[in-house]
Amino acid sequence: KSNYAWLSLDESMNDSKTFISYLIEMLNRAGVQDKKKLKELDEGLHLMTWEAIIAVIIDVVNKFQNLTRLILDDYHLIKNQDIHLLIEVLIRENLNNVQIIIITRWDPPFKLSKLRLYRKVFEIRMRDLRFDNYEITQLLSKNHGIEFSQDEIEELYIKTEGWILAIRMVLFAKSFREVKDNTLEQSMLTTDVDRLMLLISENLDPKFFRQMQLCALCDEFNEDLVNAICELAFPDSCKADVFLSKLKSLNFFLVPLFYHEEWYRFHHLISDILKRQLTKTEPKIIMSIYLFVSNWFADKGNIHMALRYAIKANNCELACKLITQHSGEILDRGHWWTVQSWLNIIPRQIRQANVDLLLTELLICEETWNLDDFSSILDMLKSMGVENSSDKNISLYLFHLGYFLMFVKQEPKKAIELIERSIALHHDESYMFGARRELTLACGKQMLGLTSLALKSLEYTLGKFEPSSTMYIRSIHGKVLIHLLSGNFESANNDSKKLLFLVRDTDLQYAKGWGFYSQGNVAFQSYDESKVIKVFKEALAFEGVFNLRGYFDALAG
Repeated sequence: KSNYAWLSLDESMNDSKTFISYLIEMLNRAGVQDKKKLKELDEGLHLMTWEAIIAVIIDVVNKFQNLTRLILDDYHLIKNQDIHLLIEVLIRENLNNVQIIIITRWDPPFKLSKLRLYRKVFEIRMRDLRFDNYEITQLLSKNHGIEFSQDEIEELYIKTEGWILAIRMVLFAKSFREVKDNTLEQSMLTTDVDRLMLLISENLDPKFFRQMQLCALCDEFNEDLVNAICELAFPDSCKADVFLSKLKSLNFFLVPLFYHEEWYRFHHLISDILKRQLTKTEPKIIMSIYLFVSNWFADKGNIHMALRYAIKANNCELACKLITQHSGEILDRGHWWTVQSWLNIIPRQIRQANVDLLLTELLICEETWNLDDFSSILDMLKSMGVENSSDKNISLYLFHLGYFLMFVKQEPKKAIELIERSIALHHDESYMFGARRELTLACGKQMLGLTSLALKSLEYTLGKFEPSSTMYIRSIHGKVLIHLLSGNFESANNDSKKLLFLVRDTDLQYAKGWGFYSQGNVAFQSYDESKVIKVFKEALAFEGVFNLRGYFDALAG
């Protein structure tokens, strides 16, 4: 029995984590045995080194029981060296039941000389892919209802040079009833795919073909998106269900997306041709559609896709605005990695000129303990004159600067002054800023030996808010840290239990991770080995969803 999985690559998969996510789904579809390990890999991607990720994949792939073929199509679109390293390791590894098949327009940067020497790699070159007269005849015999004379077959071979895509497109054009036999003339038999597509379009309903061109602007589309685009730019077009049904029946290079049910895309080659033709005929409409699609995805809550189309529309201002509007809610859930993926879409020179985005990056630097970028971003903000901007931005900047001075430079007195200025400038009760600011302030007071004052300020906050509020939860978290730093382990343990109770029915995974970490820390300080292992394992289950320093501290513990 043989299994296989086929992955059609595109340029968006150059992001390492995106590629691994697709590869994981690919392995699952191929019938991998160790699905649990793949799930753990998917959940912990942003914490693992690339070498560790490769090791896990090799281990999983080696456990295939039946011959399995993993097919990577359009590999020439991959430029990421980490991905090249992963695939080369898979190729060079002596895998038991796995064949790696790569389809590409040019050679990947793999070192294959030893594999070639020992005949462990089989390469099919362009010359091998060309059909000869006999193979063309065999192909044509399977296309019922389309007849070619021997002279036409010979001409087909000469003009297409045996290129299967060109042959297939000729067959496609000839299959239309409107096309008479005498239309198979020299202009059709060409290797210029654009001209072939133009010829085919002449035999399609012009409205249907224009609808194809408009949809080709989208990397992926479903019925709702097709209807929305056409309602904007082409009200006379057919409904999306009819359009997609016709595309399927014509077998017109429509690719279903396995990770999105009822979503599709055109094959890259066809998509590029359609976009080029639209650029020639209606260049002004393209940017307006990109902008419309960006807003469409934003309305659906898919900010990642909205950002991609805002960038396609050359509207960096909209992209920055989207991140500013939506990052707060995501960060309040502790999902800093999602916001990081959004920021990565924005060109670096744009990010470095935008105060709001730089302030957002600072928070992510704190969560990932990225001290190099932390320091440089603070310097950038200072040189940009951040202290002359809005009260909220100044307040955020002062907090982050205070955080840096307190935990990196170990200057709690200066840090407290800055954080108190931040509080005076702008009131905030969000989980990742306002509530976090109070916790950080309390830590600073404890570092100065003012433990009772730190606890008193947190108790004051607790008295002002409901137990379900983020300010209340952060204040309990703050008490846990103060007790730990002061050696009050019993109090720390009691408050960590209270923290876990408060967040049990919330999506504050960040706080849950800290709750278990704190209990493990107490057990560690008390030399309770069995509890240390048990509770730190609970904390490690939140891999990737709470502060990385806390995670690695638990791992070391």
